[in-house]
Amino acid sequence: MNDDQLKHHLKYNSGITVLLFYASFCGHCKELAPEYARVAQTMKGVVSIVAMDGEAPENELAAFKYEIESYPVIKILNADNLEEADTYDGYLGHNDIVMGVFSAVNDLIHNRVEPGSVKTKAKENEENLARKKRRKDREQHAHTQL
Repeated sequence: MNDDQLKHHLKYNSGITVLLFYASFCGHCKELAPEYARVAQTMKGVVSIVAMDGEAPENELAAFKYEIESYPVIKILNADNLEEADTYDGYLGHNDIVMGVFSAVNDLIHNRVEPGSVKTKAKENEENLARKKRRKDREQHAHTQL
């Protein structure tokens, strides 16, 4: 898949797209290939499973947009919010990836049934950073009071 094909796919896809960024020289990518093919077979008809060479010149826009700096990277794209792609950060085995994708499908359905009921990873990270900052500020304030 290349940049143009991905744009077209995302424009017409109404669910979850799982996008693997790989590099042809990457040993881990080569090890992941059969597992990812099994994921594609398992999720066929339920979720779109695609892959693109992040090092290919025709894919540099997508690699830049999704901040790809190493390989392999799996992005989970939700058609309802394409601006916030989640990075799958679990184990790279078939069952683990399938469960991660299932979780994304579950979140999509929950948000469609009850909008705002499921937080995105980006929102969770933002809230965690704010909480840590408040805690650090309190600790610094308490330390200056001593």
